[in-house]
Amino acid sequence: KLTNRVAYVLPVSDDGGSTAEIVRVLGGPAVGDIRSRCLRLADDSDEEARAVKALLAHRLHSTDSTAAKLEWYSIVEGDH
Repeated sequence: KLTNRVAYVLPVSDDGGSTAEIVRVLGGPAVGDIRSRCLRLADDSDEEARAVKALLAHRLHSTDSTAAKLEWYSIVEGDH
């Protein structure tokens, strides 16, 4: 049974397969698609805008799963 009470889905890796399945089941645009569109629209006009652009562009370590996990825990704990 599906629910419409899903607040958000945050994939921790992105090879496209899980995103395609989420879109297939829940519908709507993929989270990564929304992020990339916002990133393209972001500007560099001031420090705050550059910070938002850097946040949207950030990626966890792609080849070192331990480093990615440690960084993720740091983000979740608010220490990042």
